[in-house]
Amino acid sequence: MMTDKGPLTKMKATQLILMLIVSGILAKTSVIIEDDLLESPFKTLLLIGKTGTGKSTLSNVIAGEDFDATIFPTSSNAKACTQKIVLATIHLAGSTEKAPINLIDTMGFDDGDRDTDLPIIKELGNTLKKKCNNVNLFGITVNGADPRLNGSIIAMLEIFRQMFQERFWKQCVIIFTHMKMSETEIAGRRRIKKKTDVEFAEQYVKVMEEKLNISSDSWSNALTLKYLFIDATYNKADQQQAARFDEEMNRLYTMIQEAEDLETESMNAEVKSRLDNAQEALKNETEKNEKLHEKLNEYENASLFKNMKIGAVVGALSTLFIGGSGLVCALPAVTASLATAYLVGGGAGGSTLVYLVSSWFN
Repeated sequence: MMTDKGPLTKMKATQLILMLIVSGILAKTSVIIEDDLLESPFKTLLLIGKTGTGKSTLSNVIAGEDFDATIFPTSSNAKACTQKIVLATIHLAGSTEKAPINLIDTMGFDDGDRDTDLPIIKELGNTLKKKCNNVNLFGITVNGADPRLNGSIIAMLEIFRQMFQERFWKQCVIIFTHMKMSETEIAGRRRIKKKTDVEFAEQYVKVMEEKLNISSDSWSNALTLKYLFIDATYNKADQQQAARFDEEMNRLYTMIQEAEDLETESMNAEVKSRLDNAQEALKNETEKNEKLHEKLNEYENASLFKNMKIGAVVGALSTLFIGGSGLVCALPAVTASLATAYLVGGGAGGSTLVYLVSSWFN
């Protein structure tokens, strides 16, 4: 019988070999796109956020590429550009001096082209279950220039909390994007908002914790959620911007390395089941709505043709029996045509006319 020490040593040896192989490949290319991360010995960062927060742009610079690289496709509008989950192994910010990490870029939430985020959440859950053993840090991207905390992001984060239980919050970091870090921009934000960037971030995180019922440290009132400022499109020629970017990258790397493994096997199966049921119900409701829409179109087309015939007949009969009112002919709606016939006809005669014309087309 093999001892516990035997297989453990083999596993470590396998991981060491993988590390050497991957490090060798990354020495030639900064990014390796992976089919899965099941055998990866590296820590994993997963980025989630609303469409338009610069998540894929951030992924590119975290991977050491230009912000507009095609490895993680980006978009300049509010439409989600990442249409699938991307798994990769990278050197953080392209630095080969540190151990590689895994990076997962996800589809943006709250996309105007989609009616619901349920399919995205379900796909992400399935990917984590089948293609990734653990996640160490969840990076929640927030547009610092437009930091609205709406219902969609609250709902998204609550689902993740239910999946991973309360440990989820301990392994999250808010990443504020779209915030330039030059002295001029920093001073401008302070002048307009009447608060420093740190004060702004702590206020935002505190509101988020309140909305999500995240318990802070009762003794020190410390925030549970951590935060970073990462400007993915910073000016590399500006020493202050470059230094701030490097500082935040180092902080991010430390957070990833110090974070425990959050096993995807621990994901709450009950939540996944509820998501499956909700998506099935949504699918059925969508099919019903599509059929209803088709019937409505058929009804509207038939009604339009019917109204045209009623209007023409009422107008003709009005001309023949009531004295040539051309007003009826000019009114396309059924109610307007019939009401006009009634008024012009002087009550009972018009009513009879309305009844006769309506009965012909019912």
